[in-house]
Amino acid sequence: MAYFLTADGGTESLRARLYDLTGNCLGSAAVPYETKFSAGARAEQNPEDWWSAFVEASRRTISEAGVDPAAIEAITLATTSCTVVALDRDGRALRPAIIWMDVRASDEADAVLATGDGALISNGGGRGPVSAEWMIPKALWIARNEPETFEKAHTICEYQDFMTLRLTGGASGKPQQCDAALALSDGSRRLGQDARRQARPFGVARQMAPARRRARWRRRNPLAGRRTGSSVSPPRSNWSRAERMP
Repeated sequence: MAYFLTADGGTESLRARLYDLTGNCLGSAAVPYETKFSAGARAEQNPEDWWSAFVEASRRTISEAGVDPAAIEAITLATTSCTVVALDRDGRALRPAIIWMDVRASDEADAVLATGDGALISNGGGRGPVSAEWMIPKALWIARNEPETFEKAHTICEYQDFMTLRLTGGASGKPQQCDAALALSDGSRRLGQDARRQARPFGVARQMAPARRRARWRRRNPLAGRRTGSSVSPPRSNWSRAERMP
């Protein structure tokens, strides 16, 4: 019989569940991780804590379910959005992740809105507001305030991207993140309900970040519900190896 594992990375913990193909939940576990708060409405997490929590929660879930790990056919993953992390070429975090509730990037959010770029029409008809919680303002905050970290970064991504990279060895982004990526790389993509009818140009940060910086956002964009990739260490032989897979 086949099974699938789900993982939900939230603000305070990662929750894992194991289901059969009829939708019955056979096991579940939650593993907490720490958020560090500081002055200036700042909140950060260690991305390695996400992975450790995923490993531990998955192991507990599989043990509770009592199933053969070789029968697990797929892993589905959800996480908080707007939780931004800078990674080096090996996929390791260069600094703590700036999580969704962190609003230090208010000046950068104002600067994004001030560009008046046509892409902003998807947000309040171009009138904003642009939130300091969002990915682009946070990434620009790193570029402006921690330029050495930004220059070392091979990828600027979010929580879900980090986990996808760790699981599959490949970088990808959910549609909203790829909108951000292309906004910073002068590309174009389709928006929301206009997805099949209208493409809009993106250049939100053309005047705010040079090309060598914008390139850090480029990634492929699998459609919602499509397979993202295969695990870099097949679950059938590596469920016990914490350094690779749970």
